[in-house]
Amino acid sequence: MTANIDNVQKSLIGKKPLCTYRCIGQLLSTVQVTKLSKQKLVETIRIYSQSPRPKESPEEAIWQVWIQDDFLRLNRRISQLRPSIQRLIERLVDGIKERDPRFECQPILVGSADEETKAVISADFDFNFKLIKFSQLYDAIPHPLGPKGYVQLRRKRGDTERRQSDADFDCFFNIDQCLLTNEVNSRFQIVLVDVLRDPSFWQDEHLFEWNLTDLDEHESEKPAGLCKTVRLRMVNPILVGANTFLFANVSIDIVASIHLEHSSLEDQLPVAISPSLKADGCTLVFDRPRFDPSKPRGAHPIFSETFARISFAPLESRVIRESSSVIKAAYIVCKLILYDHPKTTYQLKTCLLFCMEALKGRRECEGRDEDKITPKELAFWVERLMFCFMEFSRHDAYPCYCMPSFRQQVVELECHVFEERSEVRKQGGFFKSVIPFVYSAAFDIYLDLCPDNTVIDIPIIKNEYMNDVQERSLFAAQDPKWEQFDRKVFIGMLSSRTCS
Repeated sequence: MTANIDNVQKSLIGKKPLCTYRCIGQLLSTVQVTKLSKQKLVETIRIYSQSPRPKESPEEAIWQVWIQDDFLRLNRRISQLRPSIQRLIERLVDGIKERDPRFECQPILVGSADEETKAVISADFDFNFKLIKFSQLYDAIPHPLGPKGYVQLRRKRGDTERRQSDADFDCFFNIDQCLLTNEVNSRFQIVLVDVLRDPSFWQDEHLFEWNLTDLDEHESEKPAGLCKTVRLRMVNPILVGANTFLFANVSIDIVASIHLEHSSLEDQLPVAISPSLKADGCTLVFDRPRFDPSKPRGAHPIFSETFARISFAPLESRVIRESSSVIKAAYIVCKLILYDHPKTTYQLKTCLLFCMEALKGRRECEGRDEDKITPKELAFWVERLMFCFMEFSRHDAYPCYCMPSFRQQVVELECHVFEERSEVRKQGGFFKSVIPFVYSAAFDIYLDLCPDNTVIDIPIIKNEYMNDVQERSLFAAQDPKWEQFDRKVFIGMLSSRTCS
């Protein structure tokens, strides 16, 4: 079951490379001369949003994307699967506890199924399985080998009686009493699969059956990843309306996690998040760093068996779930605009959270009911989201909303080519010179969405340097790691426009 995305793929939003024949003022990067001698010369072109745009206005283009499918109601239709999925998950949790009591867990639904923000309507669900007993065994400390946002879990120094009761967990700690997170995750996934392979688990299940594909059969030969995907096949449809039945293949991503209790990190959460939402706190997942902003470009992160990554997934999902319909609608439209770039999902979610904080004073522009969403307010929120996304694209890394010191790697979109055409005198005559430059497609997307006469400085690099550039960051010429990030200033930039 999928939404009709043909109209999105045919949309001209962000799909047309910049091409202009008028004079454009070039601005050299504002770096010191001594620094210029140590890097490739990156320049900036200044655009006044007069380059080719879709035939319709940005507001019309966005509205057409939105009205093709009734996304909010379709999301709610999929959510009618949740009770059946929840019952299966509860039985799975009971089976895990029975097979290995150390892995007693509490399931928490997160992601787009919880938020009702699916752009392509599919029966995909994301669950965090909070390991209850493991959450009581450790103190979290910054990892000595990893970037900010990664920790080690060191065993608590309890009394003798408690240590004896925790002896069953000794195999999961190294000689320094740090949790071997790879070992915990691998063992958890083995137990989970053992429960699913037990015929008795499916004996009384009348709605789903395990859809064990060839890929699943060989997954046991690979190292445990962050999540375990469980694919289900519906054997009977469910009634979701007067005369409507739902029949779909289901995919469930399960991530083992640990709740971080009484953490000082909770005191660092943005003031824009209400105390009731902060109660969700943050969790830790068993993931290693794949990007370290403190290392040179292209450097591989250091491997360790004790890495755990801070995650705010339950908190972020709850903030979005409780937001207005127009905010969810804008988020869905932006997902559709970036449909060809699925790895940008979390980057876009971070943009949404920053925009929600920045525009809290613009609530009069919001529609609290989906039937009251107007083209104007929807276009306003989409433009702000993609403005934030464009600003992220100026750097190698972007800050986590709930913990700005934790930086994620910016997803680099495909490059577009800008050609500067000029006439050059040569021995009494003239000939035309074409100088190609390369820039991120994120700027093209925003050019098609921004108001007329918006000034945009686009970082570019000459095409001849492309083969010399490392795999990361073609365009982050200034402050690539965003070390000068100022939350207050950035929020001010996002709130600089109104929907009036």
